[in-house]
Amino acid sequence: MYEYASLRLRLPESSILGLMEGLLEIVGASIGFSVGYIALKGYRETGSSTLLRLTFAFFLLFLGFSISGLARISQVGPTTVQMIPTLVVAAAAFQMMGYFFLAFSHMIGVRASRTMPMLFIPFIPMLTLDAVFKVLSTYFLFYGLLETIIAYMRTRKPATVAIASGLGMLAFGELMRISAFLYPPGDILLVVSVGMRVFGLVTLLIPVLKFFAYQDVRRIANV
Repeated sequence: MYEYASLRLRLPESSILGLMEGLLEIVGASIGFSVGYIALKGYRETGSSTLLRLTFAFFLLFLGFSISGLARISQVGPTTVQMIPTLVVAAAAFQMMGYFFLAFSHMIGVRASRTMPMLFIPFIPMLTLDAVFKVLSTYFLFYGLLETIIAYMRTRKPATVAIASGLGMLAFGELMRISAFLYPPGDILLVVSVGMRVFGLVTLLIPVLKFFAYQDVRRIANV
């Protein structure tokens, strides 16, 4: 039988903070679904492999945020509490895979024109799957952030600034989430972490919408 305490899962001392965290996760899930749907429409129209990777990224993030949000909101009753550790690990896994596709879909395009050594970030060993997925999520995000900053220094495109800002908020949000579990009590940190990640997703939504608005203008102009 699993030792649930080993997952460092703590119910928020304040039900209000727990509810806020869960609702923010649901908001993040809705934004992730919106971006994923837009990317999917773009992939069907253009066949772009980058848009396909973005589709996978945001739909995986949608699943991760949804599961995490529902787990936080439904922390009532012994049966639900027993299910929460499994849901938390599943949510962390989906988010980790989403961040992987998100970071490396952009990294592939940047590294195609030059050679740069991989970035390795040392981290404190943690023996639980939940912790490992969180640390890997942080690694992928900071790696994508570094590559995006380098890309902006080469191209000076305003859209790259928005992407870097979004990845930065996601990365520091994940770092705050790890800190909250390492240095309890961290309930407020968890809420702030979710808020930062939601704003990061919103920031990433803006350049995607601008891209497709530009594509529509070009399509109309060519008619």
